Amino acid sequence: MKGELQCRESKTRSSQSGASRGIGEATALLLSERGAKLVLGARRADRLKTLVDHIASTGGQAAYSPTDVKRRDDLANLVKLTCERFGKLDVLVNNAGIAPTSLLDELRVQDWEEMIDVNIKGVLYGIAAACEKLRVTIISPGFVQTNLADSMTNPEVKARLPMQWTRWRSRRTRLPAPLRSRWNSRPMWMWAR
Repeated sequence: MKGELQCRESKTRSSQSGASRGIGEATALLLSERGAKLVLGARRADRLKTLVDHIASTGGQAAYSPTDVKRRDDLANLVKLTCERFGKLDVLVNNAGIAPTSLLDELRVQDWEEMIDVNIKGVLYGIAAACEKLRVTIISPGFVQTNLADSMTNPEVKARLPMQWTRWRSRRTRLPAPLRSRWNSRPMWMWAR
């Protein structure tokens, strides 16, 4: 079905980074509800434990491993735990990401380095860990409306974001009909952010 996430009869085994809040937490709850067996990772072990306990209380199966995606070994351990607990890895949800956006002339170079470490290297480290255990069949960054603006540090940039989203959506609807229908029929599989 269009846009619906499906798990194969409680057989899907998933590792997920960035699972402790926001889209990551919602994805974990949805996958669990659909029968997936999960190993969740994020930096905040206390939030992960609470989420895993909640999943277990609703009949789901989940474990967690404190994971900083800037450390390749952490992601390797996340995937390894999935394989140890559930036999193999079927899906990697590479969800961790940050966006401390500011104007370029503010020269917040440390923020830029952090974004590269998390949003690029972290994704690649996750892919590297998963590729040893998983044959990649589909990668789709998708586009999901998020609370990304909450992490933005510059109020002027933060205020412009809703306007940019509206312009992007209106451009999308002006695509030629064959492309528009093809775009709209794609399932939203999130493997990387």
